[in-house]
Amino acid sequence: MKAQLPSSAIDASNRSFWRRRGRPILICAVAAVLFGCVGYLTPVTDIGTTTATLAAQTQCTGDTPSNPCTYWFQYWADGATRTTSTSRTSISGAYTGAAGFDLTNLLPGTLYHNVFCGYGDSNLPANGWWCAGPDLAGQGYYVAKLLCQPQTSAACQALLASPDLSQAGAFRTGAAAGGGVPAITGTPDIGRVLSTADLPASPISRDDGQSVQYADGKALWLFGDTQQYTPSGGSGFMGGTTAAFGAFAQGEAPQTLNEAPTPGTGALRTGLTAPQPFLPSSPGLKVPGTTTPCTGTGNYSPAWTSGELLEDSGKVLITIGEVCVHNGALMDEGFGVMEWNPATNSFTNGSTINTVFKNTGANGLPYQENLSHPVLGPQGSYIYLYSSSFSTDGTVPSGVYIARVPAAQAATATSASYQFWNGTTGTWVAAANFAQATSMISFPSTIIPIGISVGDFSATTNHNYVMLVKVLETGVTTGTKAAMVIYSAPIPTGPWTKGPTVVIPDTCTGNIFGCYAIEGHPELSYVGKFVYSYFSPDDQSGDGTARDGSGNQVYAVGHIRLGTIDW
Repeated sequence: MKAQLPSSAIDASNRSFWRRRGRPILICAVAAVLFGCVGYLTPVTDIGTTTATLAAQTQCTGDTPSNPCTYWFQYWADGATRTTSTSRTSISGAYTGAAGFDLTNLLPGTLYHNVFCGYGDSNLPANGWWCAGPDLAGQGYYVAKLLCQPQTSAACQALLASPDLSQAGAFRTGAAAGGGVPAITGTPDIGRVLSTADLPASPISRDDGQSVQYADGKALWLFGDTQQYTPSGGSGFMGGTTAAFGAFAQGEAPQTLNEAPTPGTGALRTGLTAPQPFLPSSPGLKVPGTTTPCTGTGNYSPAWTSGELLEDSGKVLITIGEVCVHNGALMDEGFGVMEWNPATNSFTNGSTINTVFKNTGANGLPYQENLSHPVLGPQGSYIYLYSSSFSTDGTVPSGVYIARVPAAQAATATSASYQFWNGTTGTWVAAANFAQATSMISFPSTIIPIGISVGDFSATTNHNYVMLVKVLETGVTTGTKAAMVIYSAPIPTGPWTKGPTVVIPDTCTGNIFGCYAIEGHPELSYVGKFVYSYFSPDDQSGDGTARDGSGNQVYAVGHIRLGTIDW
């Protein structure tokens, strides 16, 4: 249910009193009215095992001394039926800036939600107070305009039960080490990745979420399978990779990205209202174990991005996983690359994937050849790529593997140009001997690595190469909660040093994988603050007007969300 904006929150021009990030406070020049008490949440900071600092931005004009601006926060553990309110703080006179409150006595390792509440000045009497969520790019629906009084009110209960995770702030507390379980580092949610086409009436659900800075202040985001819903019906399921581009700010979730046109159809441009295919489909794939093409009902063969790298030429190398999806089951059958030119929005090798490794047999591509996340080595001569393996029954060893290819040949190289690292002998072996590759990280039996993300963070943080490993770890992950361990290394080959363990600030229950597609983002990170994204299967958005292809009202389910780690 969409919450309604209280009448006290509308000025004579019918404009919301909510202050938008990066925009001036609205002033009605004709009536010479300045509305005074406004605010919105900002991400939680200083998260410990039982402590955290709630934060917001607020403005008070001080135009009604008898009704001074007064603010407080409400917070609650996930699943609670009531909120807890902090003490109230009153502000005398005019004020613009931060508001905050230090919480204590929280539960360790627990997911919390919070909103910012207040009243005051001429626009909000004490009996007409509001509660606000995060301010997201001026998209009114995504701001929680909820009166939450009393606690038993429908609006308050709607907030507690809202499936739209952007209606409130979220954070997960840390936990101390003990009983053989590592310490868990706390982490806040900082918002949903949005494009200008992802609106309340036309919400977009999209998988994965990888980014690469391709110019000063500009980044390209690549997504997995995508679907958009509109009032007239859904745009249809788009299997494969879509993209969006635009400006970014360190430490913030990008929320005004532009949908990217399909490469080869014209230069990057703004104004598209729907996602477009970005990578071509993968030809020649087979239904696993057969000679039947991976086409037709129940089958499709997407090309999913597995990593991106800005080359010295200014072009972007995109690594690709070629997959047959057969009745919902996935089989990796190929690894390839394409090179994208941002200046022309075109691929330098046309519209054909340069497939490097391919195996359409019953077992698909060997895990050593299923490469991803290219990074440039310190001397710039080689590009290094990574793969991982695991099984829950021990039939496949858990490991992380590395290959390399000459940087000058990366876009056009064949398998003959690739080498794999054998740590036992300390040598690089030819691609034909890929089975001799050894894991760079030794995982204990209590940890199963089920996905990796690697990036070069040396330009923005005090770490060089950083690897996120999504893990199933005894005592850390229960149910479908998603956890990750961070490793860092001075050079691409390691040694890799274990860093924080983090549990994502999300319920992570709406999918058999839980939260997944955990990715690091160098351009959004900075010294002391590491930014990551993940796919949230529980996050829903829309305003109740969007419909699917059958005409049924829907809310888009599943979004890319961001979090930060102090490191």
